[in-house]
Amino acid sequence: MASAGGEDLIGWHVNRGWTQEADFFPASQFRAQYNRPDIVRLVLQTRDEAEAVRRANAANDRAIPARPIGAALPPVVSITSPQNGSHFSSELLEIGYALRSPSGLPVDKLDVLADGEPVTSTGFEKTTGPEAKGRVVATLPRKDTTVSLIAHSGDLTSAPVSVKLEYYGPSPAELLKPKLYALLVGVTHYANPDYNDIVYSAHDAEEFAAALMAQKGGLYADVQVRVVDDPGRSDTDPTRANVENGLYWLQQAAKNRDLAVVFLAGHGFLDAKQNFWFLTREADISKLRTTAISTDDLHDLIASIPGKKVLFIDACHSGAATVGYRATVGGTTFDMGKVVNDFSSVGSGVVVYAASTGTEWAQEKFDWGEHGAFTKALIEAIGNGKASIDPSHRITTDMLDLYVEERVKELTGGQQHPVMNKPDVIPDFPIAMAKP
Repeated sequence: MASAGGEDLIGWHVNRGWTQEADFFPASQFRAQYNRPDIVRLVLQTRDEAEAVRRANAANDRAIPARPIGAALPPVVSITSPQNGSHFSSELLEIGYALRSPSGLPVDKLDVLADGEPVTSTGFEKTTGPEAKGRVVATLPRKDTTVSLIAHSGDLTSAPVSVKLEYYGPSPAELLKPKLYALLVGVTHYANPDYNDIVYSAHDAEEFAAALMAQKGGLYADVQVRVVDDPGRSDTDPTRANVENGLYWLQQAAKNRDLAVVFLAGHGFLDAKQNFWFLTREADISKLRTTAISTDDLHDLIASIPGKKVLFIDACHSGAATVGYRATVGGTTFDMGKVVNDFSSVGSGVVVYAASTGTEWAQEKFDWGEHGAFTKALIEAIGNGKASIDPSHRITTDMLDLYVEERVKELTGGQQHPVMNKPDVIPDFPIAMAKP
């Protein structure tokens, strides 16, 4: 049970004898099995680990069969060439690698990422023994790049290994500018009137869309947005189908050099098995699979979008939908930390910003221009350029995080704290430009 990014700071240190370097496996690599906040909460109540595990598994039908720890260890990958700091001048680069499989399972897949984004590669062959070496040829962007490798043995995934490379080819200024594509979803008129205690989500989506549109001609050759917030029109009604169609549009429109932005404002719901659902307009918590979108579906759809990806989540408002969850599972509060960690897992290439952290509620007020505090800060940061602290007027992911965090704390008197998380393999990068 961890706050955003915390699960990468703890893990298992596994010795390999006196003559070999030990392995370290962060807890995030075992999230699917061992991320169990339900057990942690029950331990604090029962003061008995075995009883807490028994109760949690009985409540959620999630018993995990015991197996030797060696069988659960993921593969380990290293880059043998090029060395960190090497130069490259072509978009095709040969990468040497070494693999180990502590579990004994074959390594059946090797992902190559450039600045956290999957790129095309050829030459990998499935391993047949516990150790193997090989080479792949990857297609890289023509700029300074962090190249990362991630190995897979079935459902076991290695920690990423990375090298930073310097591009010595044609100037990036000679290349085409990227484009910005954005899908903005704001749900305020739910079919269930009990959920209509959010007032400004649709207005948030529209105003943030306008702030993004103003970026055309700066960093981006073009900006295209799609707003899904109007129940009066069949194509922009914020239903599950229209939200999914918007994500498919991003998959088809965006290219590897582009930036895709997804903004989700509305109610979120955490079911008894700790799964997050974004409630679309027709939401019915007794029929979540057909009236809401799960973390897994959102993650798969967003991770499949080419290029850089930024996700903004404003879905932890206090209200009937969330209160219904608390009543269902005995007063448990909504924890955005797990949601952020799920979306920003290694390999997804997604930078995630959430309106609040821990178990706080996101706030909105008429006095804030009919906005939520989170979106008001985003509009100020990007639309008004207030997040820029760079002489070049760029606004990077880290600058945006710094401004939004401080501004929301100021607006809410310290009652709400936004959170940003991104995989370690993704460097800080510019997402907007302040007007001089």
